[in-house]
Amino acid sequence: MRYKAVFRSVSNLIAAAAALAMLALLLATIYFTWFELQWTAFFAGLLAAAVISIVSRVSHSEWLLARRSAQVSQLRSKLNAEQVLRKRSDDQLACVRANVRHLDESLPAGVAFIDTEGIVRYHNRAFRLSQGLTADRIDGRPLADVMGAAAWGRLGEPVTGALALGKHASVVRAAGEAGADCACTVHVVPLESVPGGLAGAYLLQVEAMAGAELPKGLEPPPPQGRTIYANTLNETIMNWDHAATRLRQALDRDEFCLYGQRIRALEPTAAPRHMLELLVRLREEEDQLIPPGTFLPLVEEHGLMPEMDRWVVRHLLDWAQRAPSRLETVYSINVAPATIADGTFPDYVRDQLATRGLLGSLLCFEVPEPEAATGLVPIRGFVERVRAAGCLSALCGFGRTLESFDQVAALPVDFLKVDAGIVLRLATSPVDQAKLKAIVRIARETRRRTIAECVEDTETISRLRRLGVDYAQGFGIGRPEPLESEAPERSEHVLAAVD
Repeated sequence: MRYKAVFRSVSNLIAAAAALAMLALLLATIYFTWFELQWTAFFAGLLAAAVISIVSRVSHSEWLLARRSAQVSQLRSKLNAEQVLRKRSDDQLACVRANVRHLDESLPAGVAFIDTEGIVRYHNRAFRLSQGLTADRIDGRPLADVMGAAAWGRLGEPVTGALALGKHASVVRAAGEAGADCACTVHVVPLESVPGGLAGAYLLQVEAMAGAELPKGLEPPPPQGRTIYANTLNETIMNWDHAATRLRQALDRDEFCLYGQRIRALEPTAAPRHMLELLVRLREEEDQLIPPGTFLPLVEEHGLMPEMDRWVVRHLLDWAQRAPSRLETVYSINVAPATIADGTFPDYVRDQLATRGLLGSLLCFEVPEPEAATGLVPIRGFVERVRAAGCLSALCGFGRTLESFDQVAALPVDFLKVDAGIVLRLATSPVDQAKLKAIVRIARETRRRTIAECVEDTETISRLRRLGVDYAQGFGIGRPEPLESEAPERSEHVLAAVD
């Protein structure tokens, strides 16, 4: 390839030199032969041939340049397409990582992974709590050292067998053993890397369910597993000695902050046009945000959910009234069962709206479908009272059970929020497609609007639009963002791309 490039460069120079030489010979011939016709014609022909050769080479070079330019343009287009795909993949990977991180923080079962040498390469929060160790005393250390001699005495043989022979094993541990606050079962699950080879093994430590039969002498203590877990979470993860006091201080000092996730209309004529679901984060030291899966169970455990929901309503209305454009959005608030059972909450909402001179249609309260299925009367009473204050309401998880279809007529809600499982399986499950069609038909017959959550991509948006769903929510529409950064026009391009 190098010699060809050199030859191309030299050949152009040779052709130019030959043309100049022919010109010099032609002039010399004219001068010395006193315009002798045959010599003049001969050298003029040679000069013309040299010029034609140069023109041909220039034309060929221009053709090559145009061809290479077209190839570069094509490669640039492919590169742009690959960059778009990579960005989409990065967004999906970030979504998966966020989901895994949330699962890692919330999963009550302890999970750890060890390699073939017995070294701990991964562990989740529940496993760390069960051992009473910090992360730096677990990562990269032998499992035998992490578990301690007493626990390893029972787990050593099953773990060794799993790593050596690839066999599943289960070990029942009694309450009071080292690393076991309550009766539990430890499952050892080998992980294959290639056929015939092992990458390591997973340990899953699952607390014994109430009423489950255990070997004699290993019966669980009275049902206090939730309390033990909550107390350990308070002391170890949050570094709180008194969770109730700390949470109440956070409410009084406004240490919580509001995030919002867009709910987009799939049709231009849909009303309301803009909706936003509110999410709560807890701001700790150095402005570190704690996800709701960590602190909300503690809020519920200590009976503070009604106060939390009041805080959300109060701060949302304060924020919304500071700018007229914010009053064009409907804000959706998830209310806890304890808040639904609190008979004074609807009156509080009405008073807060009246104090600021705001319309109740600014708020939409989401009630959970499971509670609606098991306690229809309090749900209906709550919905009717917030409706009397001018507020909207939505029924979450709709379609999860058959009871949803039986009870929808008894609940005067404005929105039916489709169960996330139906939306996630929509592309592959004809059953869920038929179920969603039935939900849309029921919603239209009863003059309600539908919202699909956990919408991850434009393909799902297009499918939902074809099926007649009114609104969509999920990472495919927009990620949760601080409320202060929300703008109604954001993410419109996502829907425009699938029109």
